[in-house]
Amino acid sequence: MRFVSSLLLLAAASVTLIPLGADNDRALVRSLIGSATVLRDGKTEALRVGSVVKDSDRIKTGRQSQVIVFYKGVEIRLLGETDATLVSLTNMSQPGEVSVTKGFGWFRVDDPTKRGFKASTPTSIAAVRGTKFAVSYDEKGSTSCVCQGTVATSAVADPTKENLVTAGGSHAYASSGNMESHDFKKYFKKLKVDRSFQQEILRDAKLNSCKSCHRMTNIATDNSQDPQNY
Repeated sequence: MRFVSSLLLLAAASVTLIPLGADNDRALVRSLIGSATVLRDGKTEALRVGSVVKDSDRIKTGRQSQVIVFYKGVEIRLLGETDATLVSLTNMSQPGEVSVTKGFGWFRVDDPTKRGFKASTPTSIAAVRGTKFAVSYDEKGSTSCVCQGTVATSAVADPTKENLVTAGGSHAYASSGNMESHDFKKYFKKLKVDRSFQQEILRDAKLNSCKSCHRMTNIATDNSQDPQNY
């Protein structure tokens, strides 16, 4: 796995990884850059690589940090200054759900048909129909971006009215519940993103988190090899 933002590259030397197949019966912190804590049963403790996380755990990441949690084909990445709760992850009889009330979360679901999976924010719900997507939230509202597959988004106020968004697309929900649709396909080529994407980041600062995976470059002239996997 390659993290291409300068922030994550600077911290990568201290990262320890747990093999994906290790202890697959428990949800584990597979990777940690910087710091993160978990609030459980009223007590807060520091997370480490190999820490077990459970349903209802509230995870907070420090500034310039990243934590990756893995459980039975579901990968959850939380970037710096993120506040997220594992509403339902290890209970296989229920759909998976993560609530992001601040910051940025990226999700990969190997087989969403097994149980379903969604990421919610105070203004929106994103239910996965494909495999890779992200949600972010700040005081202005939420943004959902799809890297691969299809996601059905809806406003929290009207969860029955779903809007489908496919790879390269994004849905933004304001605190009022109004939705805006954006198409970012022209900016991206695998894990490269054109420098002109900066204009979208200026419009919505939450999109800056896309650079944690995508390397900014001039797509028209950059012929260098680029990994295909996030």
